[in-house]
Amino acid sequence: MHQRAAIIAALALALTGGASGQVFRDDFSKGTDTPAGWTLREGEGSWDGARGSERSVSVRGNGEDMSYWARTVDGLRPNAQYMLRFRSKAMPGSSPYTIIAGLDACNRDFPSSPDWTNTAFVFTTPSEISGLFLRLGQWHLKGTVQFSHVTLMPVQPIYRSVHGISLGEGESIVDRFYEFRAPLSGAGSNSSRCLVSHTAPFNSNRWVFTGGSEVIYRHEVPGVRQNRGTIRLSVNYHTGGRLRVEVSGDGRTWTAVGTAAEVGPKTFPVPTSLLPIPALYVRLRGEATTDAAGNSAPGAFQIDRYEYRASLDGEAPDVQGSTAYVQLEQQTPGVRVDLVDVGDLSSRAVGNVKLRIETDARDIGELGAVLALTLARPEDKARTGAGRVDEYGAAGTVSPGKPLTLTIPYRTRGSGDLHARLSLRRAADDSVIYAAALDTHLPDYYAEDYGYSLTPTPGGDLWWCEGVYKVPPHRLPPPQEHAATAAEVRNRRGAGAITIETARREREHVQLVFRPADPVGPIHVGAARLTGPGGKTLPPDAVQIRQVAYVPVREPTDRTGVADEWPDPLPPLANPWQPAAGRNNVLWITVTAPADAAPGIYAGGITLRTSSWTRTIALRVRVRSFALPARTSLRSGFGIQSGAIARYHNLKSPEDMEKVWDLYMEAFRSRRMAPYNPMSLAPYRIQILGRHWNGGARDSERPATGSASLKVVDVDPARDVNAVTAEMIRIRPGARYRLSWRCRTERAGQPYLVTITHYDAGRGWMPMRNNDMARTGTGEWQAETADITDRIPPDTAFVTVTVRPTLWTEKGEGVGTAWFDDIELREIGAENGPNLIAGGDFEAGNDLGVDLDFTAFDKAARRYLDDMGFNAFTIAVEGLPYGRYPDVHQGSFGGFAADTTEYDQLMRAYGRNLEEHLEENGWLSKAYVYWYDEPETGDYPLVRDGAARLKRYFPRLKRMMTEQFEQPLFGSVDLWCPITPAFEESPSRARQKLGEEVWWYVCTGPKEPYCTLFIDHPAIELRLWLWQTWQRGIQGILIWDTTWWTSPQQFPPDRVQNPWKDPMAYVAAESGVWGNGDGRFFYPPNQNPNGDRTTPYLSGPVISQRWEMLGDGIEDWEYLTLLKRLLAEAPKGRVAPGRIASARKLLDVPANISRSLTDFNRDPKPLLRRRKAIGDAIDQLQAAIASRRGARR
Repeated sequence: MHQRAAIIAALALALTGGASGQVFRDDFSKGTDTPAGWTLREGEGSWDGARGSERSVSVRGNGEDMSYWARTVDGLRPNAQYMLRFRSKAMPGSSPYTIIAGLDACNRDFPSSPDWTNTAFVFTTPSEISGLFLRLGQWHLKGTVQFSHVTLMPVQPIYRSVHGISLGEGESIVDRFYEFRAPLSGAGSNSSRCLVSHTAPFNSNRWVFTGGSEVIYRHEVPGVRQNRGTIRLSVNYHTGGRLRVEVSGDGRTWTAVGTAAEVGPKTFPVPTSLLPIPALYVRLRGEATTDAAGNSAPGAFQIDRYEYRASLDGEAPDVQGSTAYVQLEQQTPGVRVDLVDVGDLSSRAVGNVKLRIETDARDIGELGAVLALTLARPEDKARTGAGRVDEYGAAGTVSPGKPLTLTIPYRTRGSGDLHARLSLRRAADDSVIYAAALDTHLPDYYAEDYGYSLTPTPGGDLWWCEGVYKVPPHRLPPPQEHAATAAEVRNRRGAGAITIETARREREHVQLVFRPADPVGPIHVGAARLTGPGGKTLPPDAVQIRQVAYVPVREPTDRTGVADEWPDPLPPLANPWQPAAGRNNVLWITVTAPADAAPGIYAGGITLRTSSWTRTIALRVRVRSFALPARTSLRSGFGIQSGAIARYHNLKSPEDMEKVWDLYMEAFRSRRMAPYNPMSLAPYRIQILGRHWNGGARDSERPATGSASLKVVDVDPARDVNAVTAEMIRIRPGARYRLSWRCRTERAGQPYLVTITHYDAGRGWMPMRNNDMARTGTGEWQAETADITDRIPPDTAFVTVTVRPTLWTEKGEGVGTAWFDDIELREIGAENGPNLIAGGDFEAGNDLGVDLDFTAFDKAARRYLDDMGFNAFTIAVEGLPYGRYPDVHQGSFGGFAADTTEYDQLMRAYGRNLEEHLEENGWLSKAYVYWYDEPETGDYPLVRDGAARLKRYFPRLKRMMTEQFEQPLFGSVDLWCPITPAFEESPSRARQKLGEEVWWYVCTGPKEPYCTLFIDHPAIELRLWLWQTWQRGIQGILIWDTTWWTSPQQFPPDRVQNPWKDPMAYVAAESGVWGNGDGRFFYPPNQNPNGDRTTPYLSGPVISQRWEMLGDGIEDWEYLTLLKRLLAEAPKGRVAPGRIASARKLLDVPANISRSLTDFNRDPKPLLRRRKAIGDAIDQLQAAIASRRGARR
């Protein structure tokens, strides 16, 4: 994990030779009709700005095309690292995705931003560089994007080194296991310490292969041999060809270990005959394909994940690798400069740069080295040159035969983009003989400008901070004067107290941090009861103490993140507490003032007691005079999976599931958030009266007899599609039965399947006893008969009949269409008896109707909608169209296609019954239909059709759509929910004026520089997201899931992901990642879900710090809402006009908190100060209003 002691990043370079300086720099100011050297390709664009001045180029997209400016690049070297820098800005109204940039053989995708944004990334050139070109453009972006100030320069990598072991980004050693996860989504793109060479193109976050293309990696831990190596990779796209995986000990003689020829994860063990081995080469090769690749062509297949893991034969320290990139700007011949150490600029607050200088020249003499650190906070990034500059230096004399080593101590302050420039000057004439630069990012995670000291314990340091910070495990305690003596530090630490201000019905959080120098043994933690005015006390449960647990982020989500331990789960306190020595151990303290608490100051304390010492930390709580409302008016929707809860909690009975589900619902209620559907365990039941089959659709075209047959269509190669009798059919023990039917298949020679499924007297399915009858169709109607008697188990009491247009398989890959008619089940010997299959002739009856059973639904709704007060929920509606263009389906209801009169009859009855029931119970206004997710433009016709049906059959249910405001959808959406980068305020206000509702959402996108939901982002972001919500008049928030603990497609069925050990959210597909913590705000209490599969965990979820930050943000929103209401109620003449004006200004979110969606303050202090001012204004206004009412009495 993150190393705090003696971390050296060594650059082993002979800088006297090789390339230096920029390959080129262009501000687009030169040219005649087009910018010099650039050509517009594949679309529309322009050269913008006044001639002779700094200019820009732009590209325009229609949402479905690609366009870019391109130029050839001279002077590139093969297998070398380069950094590309540029500025970009999206014009108003443009969609957020996607900007493309880089070489045609190494492209990166980026979201657009409405502000001028600096972007930089590194890439490694392929082995063959002829014909390469650079491009800046757009792919499937709707709107216009401008580019300016583009620079391409060579860079040299610096790798973190610990005890002589150098590891780069994506590499780590933990518990004598070496692991490499190719950081394909990182700032280095395809670059890594392990990459030897490649001919395969790279696109954004994946290798693109055709026949003959390859990628070669080399894995070595100096001085340590490797055992039991395993290669893991994931093919995310495949249309042809094959991947061949080979290994070698010397990079010359190769041994094949396997191939991959389909989408999905693959694992390849390294042959034991090669082990143990000091270094292993791995070659990935494309075979048997000629598909185009490069310039965004998809190739034949792609790899978006590559990992190598090996046990180490020998001792090795734990190391988390990292990479920084140095740009050599100037080098004087005859002087050799070795950059020995640059410290750890990306994470440590203090460090040293060490230079070793040698020369053969006698006239060099005294030298002065200057390290200039320019730090630009995120809010400064749009302003070229902005930021604070700190300079540090050292001097010495060099002469032939007498090398000089200079050490320059430095300290970084704050967080943001850091530009470090190192220059070496000759004292005699102040000439520069050497210059190099390094750009990195100081994560907000390592900021050290917060926290309050407490008196140290005999065993270590104590301090506290607000809950809006994420405390790294190795951050030093305040004060942050590292150069101070021990005595000075002790003198500056006061006894102190933890102080909290809270409204009634509010949850306020602080963190108590303990850093023992040595093991202190178990600590008993206690909380004294809070006592306030007149001896009144808050209830014992007003103070809740939990632990802060850490999860290991190995693959950062984006540039904001960093590979380290990150705090997130807040498990219950294990008392006694067992803090670890040499690191921060954090307690999460929550104070909740009940609605009837008397205003005033309450005093209590937190006690830590060991076998040798006791320390009580004072806790002072100010309870404000006002209370937050019992129920919020902010609407929300958060996904939650009952199946995931049952699996991770080991729940087997419905009673246990209901108990745990209720605890999860309480986790929503207490933070003022609403799940998608709190009644998920108790859906309303639909019974189609007069319908006898589930699945398929009645079809009047070419029936075998009568007016209709049953049409069953399977077009999904990953799903089993069938139709089955709606009711179980009772049979007599010992009787003989014959099944007959007619079938017409879509094509001659098409196999299909008819199945008898058996059930016992308790209606339980009898596994492994199905009677599958496979037949082959001719394309015409064909009659079939089967005596099924001998296949009926003797203890069978009921059967069902299932028909499929294809044969059943585990994956359901068969596709096809078949029609069935005249299906009959009769008792042999009673041929004149009734057909036991009701509706087997598929003729429409006059008894069609819809019955909705709300018994279970109502019980749950009264608990969650009435008692808990959830103000929004999704209501499921059947019968709508579905699919993605061009594979769309019109849908059916009750077995009747959408274009039939029976469908219309049933849907009208369905909608009427559902809406009337919801209205009678007061739930209709809370309901919305979330029936389609994130449509593409090609899906709009289907969306409009589905929306029209909803309006026709369910006119009072709100139609929700996760899409930005698009004119083709106007009139089809009642509740808009765009992703945050796609939100536009002007159309939002316009839709709201028409009575439509507006929410917005975050998920795997956006990533930085927006507010996000990721574990490895600052805690303030989720809280500040609610301030941005208020700022724009948005009425609700949505996040797609809270329990995405595993991806069924990427983890085998017998094993699930452990979210306590792996915070990454894996895509719901065979490959890909979404980001750390995406869709995961709760943790299961079972911390070993693969080892413990039997113990029922009947407790609720383990809450995350991010969930608490969302709750805090909603409470901030409540403060603003309450202030707005009080200003409207404030009596004229009773409150000073100046005070009213000052309070009204507090309703605006100032620029020092959030200027735009991408320009906001990640320092929580301004937000906390603003919130306090809002609370004070509420207190004052409420007192004035109460005084006015008293005077009237």
